[in-house]
Amino acid sequence: MSDAALRGGRAGAPSSTSRFDGSWWIVAVVVLAAMVRVPFLFGYGIDDDEFYTLRNGENLLATPTPDAVSHFPLSFAATRACVEWFGLDAFGLRSFPVVTGLLAVWVLARVGRRVVGDRAGLCAAAVLALWPWHQYYSGLARYYAPLFLAAILVLDASWRVLERKEWAALPHGIAALVLGSLVHPSLPLSLGGAVGLRFARRKRGASLVRPLIAIAAVGLTFVVVASLAPQDGPIRRVLSGVGGHGYDAAQLVFGLAFNVTTVVFALAAIGGFALVRRAPAAFVFLVSAALLPLATLVALAAVGAEVNPRYAMAGMPAIVLLAGAGLDALVPATRAAFATAAACLVPLVPGVVSNLVDGDRHPVPEVAQALTTHVDARDLLIAEGHSLMLATLYGADRRPRAGEGVPPFPRYVGEWPPTKDVLDVIDLAHAGAWFVVPENLFVAPRDTERAAVEWLRPRAIVADRIGASRLDYHRNGLILLHVPRGGRG
Repeated sequence: MSDAALRGGRAGAPSSTSRFDGSWWIVAVVVLAAMVRVPFLFGYGIDDDEFYTLRNGENLLATPTPDAVSHFPLSFAATRACVEWFGLDAFGLRSFPVVTGLLAVWVLARVGRRVVGDRAGLCAAAVLALWPWHQYYSGLARYYAPLFLAAILVLDASWRVLERKEWAALPHGIAALVLGSLVHPSLPLSLGGAVGLRFARRKRGASLVRPLIAIAAVGLTFVVVASLAPQDGPIRRVLSGVGGHGYDAAQLVFGLAFNVTTVVFALAAIGGFALVRRAPAAFVFLVSAALLPLATLVALAAVGAEVNPRYAMAGMPAIVLLAGAGLDALVPATRAAFATAAACLVPLVPGVVSNLVDGDRHPVPEVAQALTTHVDARDLLIAEGHSLMLATLYGADRRPRAGEGVPPFPRYVGEWPPTKDVLDVIDLAHAGAWFVVPENLFVAPRDTERAAVEWLRPRAIVADRIGASRLDYHRNGLILLHVPRGGRG
């Protein structure tokens, strides 16, 4: 960066008056983001979440339509289109999230120019390029990367309409809101910035009716989107985490702190302090946009609903923009700027490298290979990610070869953790059973796993250990447990 360039574009400075020209720097940041995301197109086995997306994409036009497809179909439709065009492999499966992930870096830099200033917008894009959470979800065939992009577009339209009176942005914002809601029903929560800005602009002594109506409108939009299909059960299950790993309010907060990374939160806090005096409207706007999804999830957790930090993604663009403002505030307007910015971003690199080691995926192919030497037609198999296990054993092609997917291997395959009925059948029939579970299962079982873990303790023996539990990803190792036929382990 030149000295002249670095002197312009401070947080909150209008783009039209700034002397900062960061076009080439934006290109460099996007290239950096591509270097740590594109590898997902050419390697790493798919995981169970991706197999879920693949199967829903395959059933996109099925009759009857699967509930998940009817409630949030856009990601499944895009996945189906990419698989049809590029083929049934990692490239086809992950093309959509990788493209939306890269596009988000470029769009955030452009939006940041309008909201926090040219240089702070570039800093936000740099944070996003190396943010492990976004990098991971940009290489995972789920809806989080397109949801993040849609949230940026809603944030941008809200700012342009409410702060800059650019009414031409309103149709774009509505389109982003509609399309984003078809990606995931939590997208309307990205309107938190608009609500906060309108509330802050309320004249002293003025009625609270209009701000409260605005807040109610956001809530109503969320309810309407969540109830579009005749059966809204799948959306409630997705948002609550029922059947998966749920969080109480404290776990949710700690989970967010761990996944979003302390570095990003620290930079966001610094950015908030920098903006509160320099650009108070941007401060209120971004803090409101970041807090509404978090507050909604914490409130749900506090009343007993099981929630997951990933569903706060609608507020994450605002947090990254605040982090960009924080990084901008720390970086001096000198030739040392690049070194200072790099030093602030270095703590994000280990997470990026960890994701690139193996994509944080379980060694399912190795487990499948081991199972073929152990299991026969009389046995039951209970596996975390059982659908993916079956796909690995029999192939994920639409037209399996003759004999695939039928006995002799095995007579039953179920998801971990098993229901009580399945465990009762094993006990009553003295059936042989194999369990594929994370290596740290007996050390830190989830609430939904405790009953099955206690059932396994006196019955199972360890047949094999596959993969390795790493310091950076403790659930990567898997163990193969065996409950012998007719007896206990």
